[in-house]
Formats: sequence, C-alpha cells, structure tokens
Amino acid sequence: MKARFVTGLCWLVGLGTGAAAPVAWAQSAAGIRTDVATEHEEDEPAHAIRPSDAFPLTGEVRLDNTVGLGTFVPGEAKRASDDLGLFLRANVALGHGVNIGALQMVSKNLATNVDSGAARLYDTVVGDTLLTVSWTPMRTEGARKPEAWLLPGGIKLAASLAAALPTSRASRFQTRVLALTPGIALIKPDLFGGRLSVLYAFGFTKNFNRLTTTAVDAVSFPGLARPDGPELVSGQSEIATGTLNTSFAIRNTVAVTWLPTPRIAVGLTYVLYNNFKYNDFSADIYTALNAKPDRGRSDLQWGLVSVGYTPDPDRKWTLSALAMTASPPWSADNRTLRFPFFDFRSSADNYTSLSLSVNRAF
Repeated sequence: MKARFVTGLCWLVGLGTGAAAPVAWAQSAAGIRTDVATEHEEDEPAHAIRPSDAFPLTGEVRLDNTVGLGTFVPGEAKRASDDLGLFLRANVALGHGVNIGALQMVSKNLATNVDSGAARLYDTVVGDTLLTVSWTPMRTEGARKPEAWLLPGGIKLAASLAAALPTSRASRFQTRVLALTPGIALIKPDLFGGRLSVLYAFGFTKNFNRLTTTAVDAVSFPGLARPDGPELVSGQSEIATGTLNTSFAIRNTVAVTWLPTPRIAVGLTYVLYNNFKYNDFSADIYTALNAKPDRGRSDLQWGLVSVGYTPDPDRKWTLSALAMTASPPWSADNRTLRFPFFDFRSSADNYTSLSLSVNRAF
C-alpha cells in the first residue's frame, strides 16, 4: 500500500518567518499530518476526506493543549507553562495541482512565568495569518486520472508561495508589514512498501518591516525615551527598542513519516532556520578578538516527534501527541550542538514542550 504523503505540504514549504510558532501551527507547518490516506481506491473508505470538482474545499480544525517542560521541574527552577491552542486551516483545490489556502492560529495562556512570552495570565494570542498558493506538477496524458509528475527515482516535486500577514502582536512589535516565502519540496512517498515517506524542503523568507529595529508606541511607554532623543522614530510616535529585526531567513527541513498501520502515523521532523538581520557590524577598536564582524544573525532549530491515530474509518478525526523542541542549535557556551528532539540540558527553559491534540478534518 503506497502512502499518499501529507496533504498539508503547502504549510511546510510556505512557512518560514523565523519565529518559533505555537505547537498547533508547527505541526502542520512541519508537514506532520496524521490523517494519511492511500492512493489505491480499494483501500480508501467511501467518504475519505479529499477535494472534488463538486466541492473543492477541504480543511481542518485542531484543538491542542501544550505544556512546557519547565512545568515539571521541581524547586525554584520551576517555570510553569500551559497553553490552549485553536488551529484553523482551509484549502481550495483549483485543479491541475494548484491549491490556495489560509491558516490561522489562536492560543490562550493558562499558566505563565516571569520569562514566558505571555504578557499576562490568561493572555489570548492571535498568530499571523498565513495565505498560500501551492503547485504540484501533474501528469494527465495516458493516466486514468491526474497523477503527480515524478522526477527520476519516483520523487515528487512541490512548490509554493506564502504570505504572512502581521496580525500578531509580535509582528507589530517588529514593525512587520509583510513576509513572503517561496519554497520548494522534494518528496519520496513510497519507501518500504509505501509505509515510509521522506521529505526535504527549502524555503526563503523576505520580511518587509517599516523599521530595522523593534519599536513600541511612545504614548504607551513614555519612560523609555528621552525628549527628542534619537530613539524616537516615525515622527517621534514610536520608540526603537534596539533589538534588530530579521531581514531574511533561510529554512531547511527534513521530515520522515512512517505508517506502521493504516490508522497510525509516526512523524520525525527537523527544521533549521538561519535568520539574518538588517544591519551589518564592522570591526572597530572595541571589537573583541574572537568576534566575527558580519551581518547580524541568529539560528533556530525545531525538532518534532509526533504520533497520531485516526479512530474512525472516514479519517475525519485524529488524536495525536507531539514533542516539540525549539532551541538554538548550539549550547550556551557555543561549544556543542544541542540534541534537536529533546532538551536534556536546561529543562526549565521550556525549549521542549509536550502537546496533546484533537483534529477534525472536513
């Protein structure tokens, strides 16, 4: 039985703003879809979720609860973190391998700590709105129905363009106007009798920001600026905080999906972001000997391990568990690489989070 690879591929090749997304977003962005159907018609249920000419709209609604690893650390190092997330996705098949889609995430903080991203307890966070156009080359001549055009070795090709609209507070703090991400992916879906799928994806994100640094409203935070000080920008209506914004980012992704049974899927995904700032830093008399003058840069890696189960024969419902680790690739002393799939070094920092989710496809 050949496994039809993740239907959420457009989110994988489309996402790439360089920021650590909440788990619900990360699951689909990394291509971890557990409602995997099959290519053989005799193996599919009568009401399998797939677009059709009569009703080309598909999507999903996911509810998840995410707990940071620091919640389980005893003593003074304990940093509780608990978030309830709602994830919405819609996709319209236009034919000939072209799809357009939209994705939105909203999360509710249930427990926070002094160094968490939540501004206050029970804070509601709206993520950026992601719009995508994806394309998979299709072959129609000589085929009973349109099939994906394959590269040598049976490798599928997919490409997309995503636009992230700055609907989140984080993007507004970064004065972001728009982020565009072209991406391409190569998929080998039929290894070991169709039970294993391997994916590699590359994405390039260009951010468009009003300012090269983050900024806050001068009226809301008057104590952060001096009268007529150089930190006042945009006609002295905003205060530049000095944190450099990301100009562009490069993303590389490797994902493996294994189907031990038709209703169980195990996913392993690694994502590496290289984020480059707007400003260059040249050497001067104050530059340290070991410093490397260059464009400002920060790196981020995601390691995701997921297990999903579809209890109904129509594959409309999915129950899944996920461990996601979002951390710098190197340790704090910059000497050793961090293990990407679990934080064994600093549990209290909540680099690793655990999530349980319920997904409904339509």
